[in-house]
Amino acid sequence: MAIPHLLIYNTNMTKVAEKDKAPKIQAPHSLTEYRLTLLEKIYDRLENKVDRLSDKMDARFERVDVRMERDFRFTFGALIAVALGLATMMANGFHWI
Repeated sequence: MAIPHLLIYNTNMTKVAEKDKAPKIQAPHSLTEYRLTLLEKIYDRLENKVDRLSDKMDARFERVDVRMERDFRFTFGALIAVALGLATMMANGFHWI
């Protein structure tokens, strides 16, 4: 019984991996095309992942913008209320009212 090539410890694993991935036709031109198609597939997958991540980031930024706008309105309203209350107390203290 022959030992499988993966169990031989002295083989270079990159060569074994290239043998397993290489197409059955060993012409140099077809090997280049095969590698090019692999690179194109990897590029497409990465592009899809980047698009999904950018969509998620856009959604998060939208939520943060809405929350910041709501917080600004609340803070600005509180500032106006405090200013009017202080002005009323000062007017009452100086007997203007």
